[in-house]
Amino acid sequence: MLLNFKGIYKAHVYGGMILSINLLVMTITGALLMLKNSTPDSDSAQLQQSVPVKIKSPVGYQALLEEARSRFPTDRPLALIPDEKDVDIVQFRFGKDGTTKLAGARKLRFDRRTGAEYQKETQGRKLFELALTLHRELFIGKTYVGCIAVLLIFVAISGLIAYPRFMRGRLWGQIRGYEGALALADLHKTVAIVIAGWILLMGFTGSFLAFNGALMKVYQHQELDYLRKKYPVRVSGGSQASLDLVLSNATGAFPGSSLYYLAFPGSEYSTEDHFLALVQKFPKAGSILGRELRFVLVDARTAAPAEVLRLPFYLRWMMLSEPLHFGQFGGNILKWAWVTFAILGSFLTLTGVGTSILKQKRRHYVTGRACSTTLS
Repeated sequence: MLLNFKGIYKAHVYGGMILSINLLVMTITGALLMLKNSTPDSDSAQLQQSVPVKIKSPVGYQALLEEARSRFPTDRPLALIPDEKDVDIVQFRFGKDGTTKLAGARKLRFDRRTGAEYQKETQGRKLFELALTLHRELFIGKTYVGCIAVLLIFVAISGLIAYPRFMRGRLWGQIRGYEGALALADLHKTVAIVIAGWILLMGFTGSFLAFNGALMKVYQHQELDYLRKKYPVRVSGGSQASLDLVLSNATGAFPGSSLYYLAFPGSEYSTEDHFLALVQKFPKAGSILGRELRFVLVDARTAAPAEVLRLPFYLRWMMLSEPLHFGQFGGNILKWAWVTFAILGSFLTLTGVGTSILKQKRRHYVTGRACSTTLS
């Protein structure tokens, strides 16, 4: 049992040292991103105020699509994504020179109230873009970030296993002394046990978000392959239905829903002859955690819904991970709580590293004194 405990403790320490710089960057950038999301979007507010009163109905999706096509006639429409904060702002993604892959796609955003391309300029935008890139990829890649998230889960669980052993006969939160390795170690344990649940939540949700590309590949090779076999490519051609009708029928197939994402026919996330719409419906309370998600397969020529499909469990977890990870389901109060936990997470990293350094110095000092005593 002693050997097992020592092994768990050593694994916790070494895992924590590997995590240290990574976790510090993740907590700082995560706090910045949550602070950004908890403040009003001043540009959106100014844009809404500048819209002429005479505009009574939004510009149609088909008209915006034709406008985008006229600019880039050799590009292929791949996806349509409504803005999360403002449904009148929509983003089209086009495969350059006809490619079907979303990677490297051209992005065009339009304001449906004016029909004009939407150029969002905000102060400090580059800082938040840098924070988002660091948080998602650490300039290394999502796979690396996913491995860091898995290591975080292991370090948190090993710490929870080791914690009772260290706290035998002691009060919770007891700090032995006010300086040195013991004090830092006690502070580390106290903060860790306070935010342990949040750390595990960040680890699990972060791993789902980091490995989302792999999860989408699973979806492509399972559900999408099944749909493509079930609906083989038609021999005869035909004009594509109006995008407005496609979206109306897609949300109508799951009453009370709104569009979250639309994949165009022939893209990597649809069939050759169908649009694939991801629609969402919120409960009466409006909580993002209680939303229902469905895939709606819509015929590209007739705009008739072909099937309404439930998301596989791994995609449901992936979709749930983002609001949980960034505290998007409880208003600004929860976002500020998440920011506070992120700051405590940074403190946890610093105290853990500090404890290890001080213990190492103390060990060298004791070893050196013992050698000096032996020689004398």
